[in-house]
Amino acid sequence: MKITDFNWLTVDRSNIIGGSDMSAILGYSKWSGPTDIMQQKLLGNSVEVNDAMFWGTKLEAPVAEVYEELYCDSSQYLFDPVNTPTIVPLAGPSVAHRDYPWLTGSPDRLIMESVEGMKGETIIISGGLEIKCIGFFSKKAWKEGVPIYYQVQAQVYMMIFGMPRWEFFVLHGGQSHFHIVLEENPFMQEEIIEKGQAFYNALQHGRHHTGETDINMAMDKYRELTGESNEEDRGTNAIPMG
Repeated sequence: MKITDFNWLTVDRSNIIGGSDMSAILGYSKWSGPTDIMQQKLLGNSVEVNDAMFWGTKLEAPVAEVYEELYCDSSQYLFDPVNTPTIVPLAGPSVAHRDYPWLTGSPDRLIMESVEGMKGETIIISGGLEIKCIGFFSKKAWKEGVPIYYQVQAQVYMMIFGMPRWEFFVLHGGQSHFHIVLEENPFMQEEIIEKGQAFYNALQHGRHHTGETDINMAMDKYRELTGESNEEDRGTNAIPMG
């Protein structure tokens, strides 16, 4: 697939569901749950940028350069949808799923590759990359692989871009790194569509009312659609890996 094969857009985050949103909606996030995301969408509550988020953003570019040096061959390079100037005009840094336009993604980097074909050289998207910068004492969360809250984010991107795998390049404590390749998980992807569609429908239901009751009515609708009586935080509980 080529860059121009996708619907790039600037999204209104109050009316879409992104990869990090989905982790919270499914109950796998350490930091927020479905109600928090509903409040952000309906009330415009913003997420406060903490020190970890600030430095993660600042370090993303140099860490990406190291990945390129270590893992990209002469036919590959990394593309940054947000900050990289390109001869291909993009309407925005996000891509919507073809069948579920409420599901969008803004990956850290796309892995581009030059391939020779009948009509000459073509630049295609051959993979995707998430860059994470973690503290010295955070490595234990990665002991058994990619934490589930980041797995959800990557599965969303795989679905949007039609990729069978997604890569993670992690800077640990500012002095070491590790690299993980995550394979697609049909079970998790099915859950993403099922719960995501229910959440989106509940979000639209909440927009028909005013005041604080928006959140309650929207969440009641979400629980009705999913059959959930509460929003348990499942933390790192495993789901079938397929």
